[in-house]
Amino acid sequence: MAVDPDGNIEWQSPKWMQARGSHDQTIAVRPTPRGELHISGCPAKFLQGHNIFGTDDFVGLLSASFYKLVDCLDLKIGDYEREHIEQGFVNLLRVDVNYSYSTGCRSNALSWIRAAELHGHLQHRGRGMLSGSSVTWGRGSRYWGLKAYSKGQEIAAKGHRLPLGCTGRGLEEWADDKLRIELQMRARTLRDHALDVAANWKSGTPRDIFLHHLAKLSLSGEARMDTSELEELPRGVRMTYLAWKAGEDVRSVVSRPTFYRYRKQLLAHGIDIAVASPNTNANVVPLIRTIEAIPADIPDWAHGTDLYFDPRRAA
Repeated sequence: MAVDPDGNIEWQSPKWMQARGSHDQTIAVRPTPRGELHISGCPAKFLQGHNIFGTDDFVGLLSASFYKLVDCLDLKIGDYEREHIEQGFVNLLRVDVNYSYSTGCRSNALSWIRAAELHGHLQHRGRGMLSGSSVTWGRGSRYWGLKAYSKGQEIAAKGHRLPLGCTGRGLEEWADDKLRIELQMRARTLRDHALDVAANWKSGTPRDIFLHHLAKLSLSGEARMDTSELEELPRGVRMTYLAWKAGEDVRSVVSRPTFYRYRKQLLAHGIDIAVASPNTNANVVPLIRTIEAIPADIPDWAHGTDLYFDPRRAA
């Protein structure tokens, strides 16, 4: 609360309460002056103890989280509230959508991140900002932003480690080589896409909206050489540039020493053949330094366990 010099209360707000869910993970809740509940936290962590992977069933995730929250705090709700929750009539102020990509090893994921910081450009957001081992585009935006980081490195850092009930069960090994890309959407963007109500999120909505924004990220710029510049290059360098522009992996065309010699010459023109050409279409996330980021599915061994919450199975 805020109190003026005369002792009058200018405003007051209830404190957040912590509900404790799976593997001791918490989610915060407080009542609003209008008699609503304001909930903040990660539903996946609340239900399964971690957010390394999870379901795309948004309404199922939301309703299961709510019922667990009700049990934890011994709240009383009626049939009207239950019906609205199960149909997804819940207002959303922020949603983070995450997908993981396999890169082969953690060092590859970190190399991808460093290259993305140097060469990545997000439409309307500009270049990314590197902080530690993560790169962010649109930091501080009131609309939306993207973030890329090493999931294996994150869960090894202090303050992000897995709870005891989740350790030693394969999660660390699965996450070790994963590049995590996160779309952070705030209220204005949710309203613009008519996604500020959970009921509007269908089964394919998370991936569709994620790919829609990810497509705005260019990882090799739009640098092109004009005809006069191209004609001035040695024939081998010119042919290598044209192959790169067409989307080929030029490392497989020329020897290693030749590749780096040609790369040095092309860098003088703002072209980096170690980064994928904008024409390349490789599993949504382009190649960087021959590191291919492949979309990662939920591992088979997690299905049917408490490490993966599936709303359909729970129902």
